[in-house]
Amino acid sequence: MEVIYTYIRNSIVKTFFIILFMFLVISSFMQVLSQLKFLGKGGYDFVQLLFYVVLLMPRNLYTLFPMIALVTVTFVMGRLMLRHELVAIGSIGVGIFDLLKIIFKTMFYIVLLGVLIGEGLAPTLSDFAKNQRLSSFYSGTAVSVKGGLWLHEDNWYVNIGSIRDQETLQDVYRYKVNSDGMLTRAEYAKTGTYVDDDWVLHDVSWSNISTNKIDSGFSDAVPWSTMLDRKLLNNSSTSPARQPLWVLIHSVMHSAKLGLQSANDSLVFWQRILQPFVCLLMLAIAVIIFFDFERGERYGINIIKALSLGLGFYFSRESISALFLRYGFSPLFSAALPLTIGIVLCVLLLNAYLQENILKRLIVSLKLRNSNE
Repeated sequence: MEVIYTYIRNSIVKTFFIILFMFLVISSFMQVLSQLKFLGKGGYDFVQLLFYVVLLMPRNLYTLFPMIALVTVTFVMGRLMLRHELVAIGSIGVGIFDLLKIIFKTMFYIVLLGVLIGEGLAPTLSDFAKNQRLSSFYSGTAVSVKGGLWLHEDNWYVNIGSIRDQETLQDVYRYKVNSDGMLTRAEYAKTGTYVDDDWVLHDVSWSNISTNKIDSGFSDAVPWSTMLDRKLLNNSSTSPARQPLWVLIHSVMHSAKLGLQSANDSLVFWQRILQPFVCLLMLAIAVIIFFDFERGERYGINIIKALSLGLGFYFSRESISALFLRYGFSPLFSAALPLTIGIVLCVLLLNAYLQENILKRLIVSLKLRNSNE
């Protein structure tokens, strides 16, 4: 049993790092291509572009991690099937549930490592990379601070309090100074939106300041001519999907105490908490596909089935959760529902492939393992 465990573990680890390297090379190449359009903007040169791409690698790794893990397990299981090693393993008393335990024990540590990188290291490096890029775009006249943004444009100093997405700003303060450094105008806009390739500020309170008097007024909408590129606003977005997990936890708990809790923010929070379990369940679906080796199906068909079911389950979970949240279900229930569906799918697949009662097979597997020990 220990020899088999070591063999499968080493196969998974080696395959994982090979596929990880391939995915990182491809994603980094695509990232470089996407950044070429910004090359030469302000002080953004090729060295800074490469620095930006390297710092984003941990975030890209975490984004691609479920697919990397799925492909790893699929190809390892496929290779065991192609070499008829699954039959050999079963012939020496290693049951299906023992095989699942070996694979899950190995993948658990890999998933744990991915979570530590994705929720620990990646947010810090990603924020640093994006702030450096933003600063280089505007030659040091822009800085992102806790979900907001400060800009210096000609005689204007602009503070954007909150950035919801690439087309929506909240709490925009603008201050105009003269050549002597004296404040001449102050504005506050409740919101700003991107309309017809330009920014428009809404519900604007303004004051003109001179040495003799101060004039104040209010405008429903004011055009804003700015060099701010809306494609760069994800640098400072307060979207819950982009926040570090510990920041999101604090935000959700604080909002709940104030009675201002956002159902969407809570859903994202629970989805991120449950994501490692969803990833492991996705791997279980893929592994179970290869228990069908006795039916003589071709290697390629099982590869396609495993990848299709695993990726289909992973990418459909957000749509399922959003649908049930929209119909008034709690964020926790909406986030946990895809996990429940995945468990049911695993049970149905096991029933179909084992063609016997699952509990009976589990008991037999446990007895065989105890006898071997």
